[in-house]
Amino acid sequence: MCGITGFVLQEKDEYLRINSQNIILKMLDQINHRGPDETGIWKNKNSLTVLGHKRLSILELTNAGSQPMQDSCKELILTFNGEIYNHLRIRKEISNSGHSVDWRGTSDTETLLESIKIFGLEKALSMVEGMFSFALWDEKKSKLFLVRDRIGEKPLYYNFNEGRIVFGSELKALKKFPLFEKNINKYALESLLKHNYIKGPYSIYNNTFKLKPGTILIFDKNSSELKFKTYWDLHSNIKNALTKPFLVGEDEIVEDLHNELKKIVRDQSVADVNVGCFLSGGIDSSLTSALMQTQSRRSINTFSIGFNESSYDESDYSKIVANILGTNHEVLNFTQNDAISLVPQLSRIYDEPFADSSQLPTLFVSQLASKKVKVCLSGDGGDELFCGYKRYFKSFNIAKRILNFPPFLKAQVSNLLKLKRIIKKLSIKDEKIIALLSAEKYLDVYEQFSTHYQDKNIIKINNLRRNKCPQSSYNHENFRKVIELEFKNDFLLQAMELDVLSYLVDDIMVKVDRASMNFSLETRAPFLNHNLLKKAFMIPENMRYKNNDQKYILRKILSNYLPLELFERPKKGFGIPLGYWLKNSLVKWADDLLDPILLKEQGFFDADIVRSRWEDHKNGRKSYEYYLWNLLMFQSWFINSSD
Repeated sequence: MCGITGFVLQEKDEYLRINSQNIILKMLDQINHRGPDETGIWKNKNSLTVLGHKRLSILELTNAGSQPMQDSCKELILTFNGEIYNHLRIRKEISNSGHSVDWRGTSDTETLLESIKIFGLEKALSMVEGMFSFALWDEKKSKLFLVRDRIGEKPLYYNFNEGRIVFGSELKALKKFPLFEKNINKYALESLLKHNYIKGPYSIYNNTFKLKPGTILIFDKNSSELKFKTYWDLHSNIKNALTKPFLVGEDEIVEDLHNELKKIVRDQSVADVNVGCFLSGGIDSSLTSALMQTQSRRSINTFSIGFNESSYDESDYSKIVANILGTNHEVLNFTQNDAISLVPQLSRIYDEPFADSSQLPTLFVSQLASKKVKVCLSGDGGDELFCGYKRYFKSFNIAKRILNFPPFLKAQVSNLLKLKRIIKKLSIKDEKIIALLSAEKYLDVYEQFSTHYQDKNIIKINNLRRNKCPQSSYNHENFRKVIELEFKNDFLLQAMELDVLSYLVDDIMVKVDRASMNFSLETRAPFLNHNLLKKAFMIPENMRYKNNDQKYILRKILSNYLPLELFERPKKGFGIPLGYWLKNSLVKWADDLLDPILLKEQGFFDADIVRSRWEDHKNGRKSYEYYLWNLLMFQSWFINSSD
């Protein structure tokens, strides 16, 4: 796991070329936390192409794993972030194919580089199992290839302007490029308020984008053109899986997925450093820990956090699971004081405004784990792949009622609520009801369950622009239409795919990547293996949710290791007592950021609306914590974004 950055200039960029060394060093310094073990720089002869690398040594701890890495002919240069879990098997395939390689070391980076050289980029990508983002420069063809893994576990930003391209693992690296423009994208701001994260491929800045998962960006320096290729498509793979469902009984399905998960966890437990596991006490993390522990010769390290507020605390369950499995378990309570110390750092850590409040406990548990291990496995992805969110079923049940509701009654109720809006007595719940009454399809209803309330007129600046993404094929609404059309009778499947496309990539993966890498900790998510994803969607519809059990198949697998009575309780997720903390330990911090004078000076939001919500929350009249947290995360980021 590492940090990558770099740029390709044009001949006209004489000043940038002369100063390329200083520029890349400043960019690398911004992502030092991603790879504090070693700094690497590669420049071609004219210094127009520069690749940078910050190394976190996980495999091949010697200089044989240093990057950027060149092939033997010095035509291909690779700067790579991530892990290729099956790279030793790929080396065998290379040998079996009749190719002889004089391996310098045992790194997966070298395996990938040689695979690309021998088989070509797309064939090599089809062979790898892993999480990654990387930049490959072909010196002979003067082409840059930017690549992101299938699910989007690892981040990759790029900026393309006037024939030059700049890229990096995090936005803060790109911001150190001298010509980088910090113009805020209105769509991104709207997305933040609605979803609490910024939907890809957009970033908070115009002309700067997140590379879509499963995509190759190709920049030809000679023509100054960008092209995109999709080497792995989520929808096509889900659709293909549905045409090849499991045709065996339940026990055989459970056994097949059990064996697949064991193999994946075994592969992801390989490292030349200490490896541990996050263990919250829920189904996904407990199963990951169980599979890891039963395949280890010694007790593994597991980590969890607790809360003083009992309604948010699951640490007792994690202790019970750890005791049964025999892991070396550490639990540390996350308190209001911890929140006070972490909150001011969020804008720096998350690089662009990000408002999933579980970012705080994720940071805390990452810090705890980083003191003992350099790699941690997690249970992320289990909910999306195995139908684990309650909102899937709540939205489905409500949709059945609303979509069959007589149109004239829907109109009457909606008009009454709109009247309340006019006289400014409309609550967040009322706004939600108006949106639900206008729903025409199931996903209209579902998206109301997976988004936050947004005041229609809260954003005041009208001249904020929404730039078109160079990857013009991207369009969220078109994706939605395709999902609805092809899976029209399977509403749960529609919601699950939509979550993998967006929520998993742009919220969960961002949260975990930035939190863990802030402490130079690598995280791995076995559930996001693309082979497991295919099998998860081969599960018959009647087994995704059975006997009122969400994640039915995972529960069956887990029963081999733990008593299922442990998990017969409501899912708590990774929430925090945000509303209470905002009224107590965080009140001064929030007050300063939501000051009406400051809001009016900045001009982004309607100061009167914001202040009214904040006063209602502080005084206990209404609970607006998540609405306010989105605003606070933007405010905190914006004030600190000039650095």
